[in-house]
Amino acid sequence: MSFIKQNKLKFRIFNSYLTSTISITFILLLLGIFSLLLLNVRTLSTYAKENIVISVILKPNINDAEILSLQKELDIKPFCKETDFVSKNRAAEELRSSFDENFVEILGYNPLPASINIKLNAEYSNTDSISVIGQKLSNNKTVDFIHYHKSLVHEVDKNVKNIGLIISTVSLLLLLIAITLINNTIRLEIYSKRFTIKTMQLVGATKKYILKPFIIKSFFHGMITSLIAMSILVVFILYFQNNVEGLVQIKNIIFVFIILICTGVIITVGSTSLAVIKYVRTQTDNLY
Repeated sequence: MSFIKQNKLKFRIFNSYLTSTISITFILLLLGIFSLLLLNVRTLSTYAKENIVISVILKPNINDAEILSLQKELDIKPFCKETDFVSKNRAAEELRSSFDENFVEILGYNPLPASINIKLNAEYSNTDSISVIGQKLSNNKTVDFIHYHKSLVHEVDKNVKNIGLIISTVSLLLLLIAITLINNTIRLEIYSKRFTIKTMQLVGATKKYILKPFIIKSFFHGMITSLIAMSILVVFILYFQNNVEGLVQIKNIIFVFIILICTGVIITVGSTSLAVIKYVRTQTDNLY
C-alpha cells in the first residue's frame, strides 16, 4: 500500500515538474519571438521598403542599345538597389499567366510596352524621394512615364512605425506576464514542499543550507526551459531565414538567447528563493 502511495507521490511530483517546465518554456518562447521581432523591426522595415518597385515604362521606338545604356545608368544611381528589364514579350507572358488567357492572340498584337523595374534602397523608399526620382526619370527622352503604387509606399511608411510600437508594447506586457506566471508556477511548486522546508529547519538546518538545493534545482530548471525555448525558436528562425534570406541577423539572435537565459534563470532562482524564505519564516501552525 505504501509502495502505491509512494509511486503516486512520485508521479505527482513529476507531473508538477513537467507542467512547470512546459509552462515556463512556452512563456519564454513567446517572449523570445516578440523580442526577436522587436530587434528586427528595422530589418523588416528595410526588407519591405526595398521590395517596393518603380516601373520605368519605355517609349515604343527605343532600341536595345538605348535600353542597355539606360539600365546601366540606373544601376549606378544611389537610389537604385537593383534593376530588372522586362521586355514586351515577357510582360505579355506574365500577364497571360496571371489571367490564364492569351490576349495577344485575341487582339492580334502585343500592346504592352517594355519597362525597367527598379527596386530602391530603403532610405529612398518614401513618398517624397520617389516623387523626385520619378520627376527626374520622366525627363529622360527614352522614358514614356513612371508607374508605382503610391498608396503602397504610404502604407509601408506608416505601418512600419505602428508595427514597432505594437511589438514594443506586446513585448513589455509579455515580459510582465512571464514574470508573474513563472513566479506563480514556482510558488505552487514550493508550496507542495513547505513541510519539507519546515522539517529541515526544525532539525537545525540553516536558511542557507535549506536554500541551496532549491536554488541549484531552480537554476538548472531555468537553464533547461531556456534551452528548450531556444531550440524551438531556432526552428522558427531557420524556417523564416530559408524563406526570406537575411531577415534575421545573427547578433539579434544571440542577444535574444541571452535574454531568454537570463530571464529563465533569474526569474526561477529569484522566485524560488523568495518562496523558500517565506516558508522558512512561516510558523508551523500557519502551514496548514
